[in-house]
Amino acid sequence: MSDIIEACLATCPAEGDDQAIRDWVEAWTAPIATQAEAVSGLFDTLQNGVTDELLQLICAVLDSMRMDRENNEAGANMAFAAVEGWIHAHSASLESSDKMGLCQAFVRAGLPVPEAIRLGPEDAPAGMTLHATGTPDIADLLDELLPKEAKGFAAFSVLSEALSAMPDEPAQAFVFEMIRNGQPAHVDVGRFFLLAPTPELRHAAAQGFAALTEAGGINAVVLSDLIQIRNWLPKDAAQEALDRTIKAALRSEASGGTPPRPWSVHRMMISLPDGTGSQSLAASVSRGSEKAVAMLLIKSGHGVKDAYAIPCDSATEQRALQAQIEEGVGTIDVPPSFLPPVLARALADHLPPAPGLLEVAQMLDLQHATPEHLPIRPSDIADPDGLVANLTSQKRGRMISQSINWPTYFDIAQSWFISNAQLTDALDTAKTERQAEKAVWATLEAERDHWAMIFARAAEVLRHAEDPIWRGFAAVVLGLEAGRALKKIPIFEMIAALTLDAAEGEGAPALQDTLEDDDEVAPEGKGEMARLLKGSDLSSDGLNGYLTAVMIAPEFTTPDVWLPHLMTGLRTRGDGSMQRLLDLVMLRFGTIRDAMFDKDVAVTMREAKDPGAWLSGFDQASTLKPAWPKKALSKEDRKILGLIKDGIQDENTRRTLKPLLPHWMN
Repeated sequence: MSDIIEACLATCPAEGDDQAIRDWVEAWTAPIATQAEAVSGLFDTLQNGVTDELLQLICAVLDSMRMDRENNEAGANMAFAAVEGWIHAHSASLESSDKMGLCQAFVRAGLPVPEAIRLGPEDAPAGMTLHATGTPDIADLLDELLPKEAKGFAAFSVLSEALSAMPDEPAQAFVFEMIRNGQPAHVDVGRFFLLAPTPELRHAAAQGFAALTEAGGINAVVLSDLIQIRNWLPKDAAQEALDRTIKAALRSEASGGTPPRPWSVHRMMISLPDGTGSQSLAASVSRGSEKAVAMLLIKSGHGVKDAYAIPCDSATEQRALQAQIEEGVGTIDVPPSFLPPVLARALADHLPPAPGLLEVAQMLDLQHATPEHLPIRPSDIADPDGLVANLTSQKRGRMISQSINWPTYFDIAQSWFISNAQLTDALDTAKTERQAEKAVWATLEAERDHWAMIFARAAEVLRHAEDPIWRGFAAVVLGLEAGRALKKIPIFEMIAALTLDAAEGEGAPALQDTLEDDDEVAPEGKGEMARLLKGSDLSSDGLNGYLTAVMIAPEFTTPDVWLPHLMTGLRTRGDGSMQRLLDLVMLRFGTIRDAMFDKDVAVTMREAKDPGAWLSGFDQASTLKPAWPKKALSKEDRKILGLIKDGIQDENTRRTLKPLLPHWMN
């Protein structure tokens, strides 16, 4: 572990090269954050002097540790224990400026600040007046900390970091006094403290507004904000105090105040959920000459994890920032109407939301959003109008089979794997590969509801984006709710493979490593397939018919099921021709798969030189019971399959099938 820290410090860029420092921090965060000894070693370097670069890395490591703990990753608690042990042993020797830097790192990582590194009266900056309680004079502290242009959430962020370095009681007293004094700018900042992460600060802010109301200092605009914020608070002392304040202000008929001017939303985009259930949203907004990109991070079980706005000097800068987000995160454009129900569910997931939501909600016209506490099934989100539920089971089965294509279109699928302490323990005790696979599938089964909600939220995004693939996600959600076996849902084959690779310490592999890599296979030459199949029972057109039937089958099957059935009766001449044949089969499989996604699965039938052979290949595949079980076939399906069998020899039947098959297959 000392080698890791030594190598990390040796590669630290020169001061002032901001991009190089960001790259350095990103490169070293994960290797350090996942090892308790490395975390302890990183903190040991503080004894040699604290630099801005080192604090950036510590902040990133703490943030990564927090996410690991939220996701129940193996070793997360040990990493935090290492930090706590280091602080207990070394906090007394830290300079005041070093303590302040560490406090900022904890706050920026979304973590409570350990009491041992908070500042006492003896640590006050020169010239700052401290009251007997240890609370700095409000005017002194605001002048010391806040840039003159800082207001709203930006001012709250600066003050939060400063107050995090104080003991609890002085920090709470400061928030109370700042609001009670009634200066409009301070009251504006005080609203954000009602959503502070710690209940004590929220309560102090609520008491400050109570005192301000008693003094007649609440106007109608502030009262409107308090009513909204009240809906975003958990049931605790702060909410009770705010309820009393709101009732008192309503009785006094608070009036006056200038409502903020509304914002316009120009473009909104959001990512599909990753494996932890996290989604990132970005929206370009403007108000007169003001321009910004509003950001939200939503996570299953944690609600609105983050919310902030990035100001932009021009529309060009705004568009460039959104393009950067779109490329880095992989987002999909949605209309503003998409967001209200999503935010309502996120608020129901966890309260309070990130304080920045106050600012972002105003920008996105969501001030009146409230938690939606009604129980919601994933299928209600994925298929609210029952469009997919009303399809035949065979059509839903075909859609489910297409789920193996999702990674081809959505890079976020690289994050769809499981990594938690329970699975790690199970894999540690597995003695064979079979036992490891069994542990992974058991964990996936236990988290069926989690994956149903992830795919439901993905369907919701794609439906609002008017992307027809949403129906496939909805079909998978319906299958999960109905108890469909996970091994009959192709996307879980990939999730299981990614999970095993991640558990082996390789991280999530590139998706092309888990799917067939067509790029490494030379394209099929003219007449090459016919030459390879010469002397066999199967022809080139018959192969296309077979692969089409495999692709649209009600049940997904992997190549190890349908390839042996296909290869029966094939004869090749050795010298690598069998491997070449298999390569070309998979190339054709990929081509038909893409055609199916484009709603043109019948393309090989139209282009067949020998329609009877095509039908013969289709008929051969339709006898595969794992792919075409009788219980999954409707009356119409059985009728069409009978016509296909008849059409192999009968030209009149083929003419009947020509208009029927494309509609049936799609």
